[in-house]
Amino acid sequence: MLTPLQYVRKMQKDRRERTKKNLDSFYDYTDSLITWIIGFCITALSLIVANYAKILEDLNGSPKPIVILLLASTLLGLAYRMLAYSLLMLDRNLDDYLWGLYGDEEMVPIIPDDDVDAWKIDRVVKRLKDDFDIVATYNSDEKMQETERVRLIAHYKDWCEYYRKEYEIAITEVVEVQEVIYKTPQAVSRRQMHREMRKPSMGYNARRWMRLVTWSYWLTVLSFATAISWVSIFLLRQ
Repeated sequence: MLTPLQYVRKMQKDRRERTKKNLDSFYDYTDSLITWIIGFCITALSLIVANYAKILEDLNGSPKPIVILLLASTLLGLAYRMLAYSLLMLDRNLDDYLWGLYGDEEMVPIIPDDDVDAWKIDRVVKRLKDDFDIVATYNSDEKMQETERVRLIAHYKDWCEYYRKEYEIAITEVVEVQEVIYKTPQAVSRRQMHREMRKPSMGYNARRWMRLVTWSYWLTVLSFATAISWVSIFLLRQ
């Protein structure tokens, strides 16, 4: 049996995996068709440009409508690909945040809670066990309760400080590597990492982005279908 917190986290984690899978499937299926449409339109436009005089003579009129439709299909298709790729990147940028939020691993505290000094001794003992896996013992004599409480709180703070220093060492290692491989100044990388850890700036309007991607997809298909229909009707009338 799972605790309520574990159950909710597992549910959200599974939901995230389904969302990623559905988004990948949608992109794979639609992108292959849009890529083919773009290639077809560019080829058709190239043929029209190369044989413009002959086409003008055979049509007994201007081929501008078909050119406009093919050009619109190409531009809309490119817009779709850019929007769809941007949507995937925005969605993938959530992975680190959601992994930390719903993942199985949690980092030990590096900063004590604001009300740590007001904790009762039983709570201090529990937090030492839960946060640092430390089994704390204390003198159960009532006269020593306050002294022992203060001692254990100081012990808890010491462990927070120990892991805070370890955290800074880890951050230093990361920013040094980023300076070598990305040429990013350490001060810039350090500020960015602290900001991402404490107050990450991310997220996007999923419904709005999906609406834009879907509209650009169907407008591309509609424009291309109209172009093909126009050519087909012309040929049937010959």
